[in-house]
Amino acid sequence: MTFLTLSRQLITPLALIVSLWSSNSLAACDFKPLKLVIDQVTDLNTPEGQKFKEQMEDGWNSIRILFDMTPKELHAQFDECRHEVDEYLNKIGYPPVH
Repeated sequence: MTFLTLSRQLITPLALIVSLWSSNSLAACDFKPLKLVIDQVTDLNTPEGQKFKEQMEDGWNSIRILFDMTPKELHAQFDECRHEVDEYLNKIGYPPVH
């Protein structure tokens, strides 16, 4: 078996695995429903929005606050979309998660 044959045998399955992994990770986040929830929780005209703002000013982690203020059914989605959630919160004026 030559090096070229061996490398082709290894690269093709490896490329397929990487392709499947990256397409699955991109498809895993459905941010639209989370955006609606974030908009509701951060609305300063509601008691929840005021609580969110106060906790952010006290230095809390924004995603932790969202976990505390939303149903457990959404927590897995927040984990899957952590990057998008962080970027959206930053876009609407809250500091990024560290």
